[in-house]
Amino acid sequence: MNEARAQGVCDIIEVHCVALAVFTKLFYQKLVKREKKGAIVNISSLAGRTPTSLSPMYNPTKAFVRYFTEGTRLEAGKKVDFLTVSPGAVKTDFSLNRKANDTCEASVTVSGVLKSLGQNSHTSGWWLHDFSEGMLAFVWGTSHDLYTMMTLHFFKTQGIYEMKKTMQENEKKRFKM
Repeated sequence: MNEARAQGVCDIIEVHCVALAVFTKLFYQKLVKREKKGAIVNISSLAGRTPTSLSPMYNPTKAFVRYFTEGTRLEAGKKVDFLTVSPGAVKTDFSLNRKANDTCEASVTVSGVLKSLGQNSHTSGWWLHDFSEGMLAFVWGTSHDLYTMMTLHFFKTQGIYEMKKTMQENEKKRFKM
């Protein structure tokens, strides 16, 4: 690895991991002091679910975003909601306006994210990306994520929030054991 490449590795870790952790903690400290409930939304990526040879640093830093946010959510109180957004391909300048069946409009992702605020701790913003992430989780051996994502998607679309709350409480009890 040459010096320029090593600096690139440090830069991506600095932006995706260090800055995210520092700003999340700073904003959390401010939000928890407010009278109103607040939310912290961190952007991960569907790419954070699987390693690839094309982006050996991007993918693991995006996995860090998800796990850091989830860990912070479990540690924090109920006054601040935490949401990790892990979209797949979204039609933006970054995705070079890729035309594929697994690409959605940015407005669709944003709408899905807004619907998830206060309801879920993780979303991709679009049902097809949620499904894709669930399938990746299953393939990589974390079938619990698949079950949880599919169940939460069902609850969200059917409006069965009380059952979801019960499931979340049971999940919290399981993590405390």
